[in-house]
Parts: sequence; structure tokens; C-alpha cells
Amino acid sequence: MLSFSLLMPDVAASETRLLRILEGGGVPRGDYAFDEFFCVERNCDCKRVILSVALPAGGKPVATISHALAPDALGAGIADPTCLEPFGQQSEYASAMLQAFRELVLTPEYEERLRRHYRLVKDALADRRHPIHAVIDTYAPTARTERPGTPDADVEVPTRRPVTAGRNDPCPCESGKKFKRCCLDTTDDQEAPPAESASPHGEPPVAWEVDVELPPAQVPKKGTVETHADVPPGLRRRLERARIESLVLFRSMDHIGLDLAGLPEQFRELMTLDADCAEALWGLDQPLGKLSVGPMLRDTLRSLARLPELRARFLKALRGSTVRELLEVRKDVEPTVLAEEAYNGVKRLDPQAGR
Repeated sequence: MLSFSLLMPDVAASETRLLRILEGGGVPRGDYAFDEFFCVERNCDCKRVILSVALPAGGKPVATISHALAPDALGAGIADPTCLEPFGQQSEYASAMLQAFRELVLTPEYEERLRRHYRLVKDALADRRHPIHAVIDTYAPTARTERPGTPDADVEVPTRRPVTAGRNDPCPCESGKKFKRCCLDTTDDQEAPPAESASPHGEPPVAWEVDVELPPAQVPKKGTVETHADVPPGLRRRLERARIESLVLFRSMDHIGLDLAGLPEQFRELMTLDADCAEALWGLDQPLGKLSVGPMLRDTLRSLARLPELRARFLKALRGSTVRELLEVRKDVEPTVLAEEAYNGVKRLDPQAGR
């Protein structure tokens, strides 16, 4: 199950149901958001939605409600299509919120909206080019496993392989070594990515990889955006690495005296994406409730996904001699880049100063 605000952020921004509770009713007053969660297994047609009900400012769920979108979605021995989810997070106000949901929220129009959202997700899952797959690869990579007994379980369906680690990331085996110096050689049996086309100047495509240490890992500060349930583990490290990789590229360009006026258009985009990563690092340190987490995550994940491909396009657009010069200079630049430079230009909260 993944949140609809992550899967379809543009639709969710305008169609997530809110309920204002005033005095009485057995639930503390406030504006409660009904965050929808849908199954993202490709062959599952469960026709159910899980609703996590909470105050929008990042509070804990007051109730987790399970709702069947069709009569055949009821499980064995379950007679009520709308009930508290047995495995969901509940509070002392859960029963009162369930009653408010049935009486005030669950109108025929809202139920049709939920069915439409369910169809949107399932249609997107069927389209391999839809951006929803990048979200699933980040938040629920195991959801692509085919389920026994489903209509297509016996049909071999090509699936995306989630990226386990970059060459310079810590090895997933937790040995403490970098991936390239540990288990990288054991993954050769995985599908190779499709070969990229050569550059306009006849040079092979170039992957921009750097060997620079990252800042020491941090424990997320309590009450900050980084502790929000929707923020994926390791997001800070991905942003730090992205900024270091961009910094090494920019500094290498400066070392060889590359004329900025004559650079391909991708350079401006690279600068913009680097600024997006810096802003996201700043955002992770902000207190819960200050930022809208859903849109922030959507923009951040898009930027991170675009960076490697955009760098490759930029390098392809340069002359082969320039690329070779950049690669040679990179060896000298890497030792000069400090780990903390990942936070260049980032307005960070100072925990010691209480700001």
C-alpha cells in the first residue's frame, strides 16, 4: 500500500477529503485529512482503499479505516465494507472517527471519487512508462512480485529492477565497504541496462562517478520533516551524494577553463537541479508542519531521478577531447572536495543554537 499523495500528487492535492470537527462528536477539534492508500501490486485487484485519518500537520493517525470499493472486495467472514483496519494504527478516538466517516464523509459522490482514484492507480501500473513506477521503485520495490493465484501469475511479466546501490554507496551486505569494493562483482548476472547511443562527436557515453566521502551519517532530529512517515530512509544520503557529484563536475569544468557561454543547454538545468537538492536538504531539517511534505517529496524525487540522465546528456553534447580532459582533471579535483561541501548554500537549522 502506498499513499495516493505520493502516487498521484497533483490529483491528491485537490481531491484529498478534509473533515472539520468542531466541538463534540468524541474527536478533538481540527481539520482532519483522509489520506488514501492503494495497493500497488500489479496483479492485485483487491478493490479496497485504506484511509489514514490525521491532522494535516504531520500528526499521528487518529484512525485507520478500511473500505471496500465493491461487494466482491469483502474478505471471508467480513460483512461490513467499512471498518477499522485491524493492522492499522488506531487511537482512543478511532471508533468515533469511524462513525463520523460513515455519517459525514462517505457520500455516494466521495465513494465514486475513491473508485476513480483506484482506477487511476491501476491504469498507471499497467503503463510501464508512467512516473508512478519511479515512486514505487523508491518506496515499495518488493511490490512488483507477482502474487500466486492472481490472473497473470503464470504469465512472465518483465519487471523493473530496483537499484540496490551506487558504486560508491555503502554495500547492501552491511560489510562497511563501498559497493564497488565488495559485492559489485557478484551482481554481473543481473540484466544489463540498454546500451546508450554514442555522443554526436563519436565518443562513447560517459557515466560521471566520483569517489568522495560523504558527511557522517546523522540521526534524524525529532520533530523535523526527515522523521515524517512518507520520507524514505536514506533520502538525505542520496541528496548529499547528488550535490557532491555535481560539485566535482562544476569544479572540474572550472579547472579546465571551460567557457560557460558556449555550454550546452543542459548545464543550466544541472544548476537548477543542484539548487533543488540543496533546498531539499534544507527542507529535511524544518519542523513538521512548516512544509507541505507531499509536493516536496515529489519534486525532490523527480530531481534525483533526472540528474544522472541529464549529466550523461550534458557530457555527450561536449566534444570528446573536452570530456577526456574533464575525466582526467576529475582525479585531481576529487581529493580537494570536502564532505561538508554537500551543504554549500544550504540554510540549515543549527540544533546547538536552537534556531
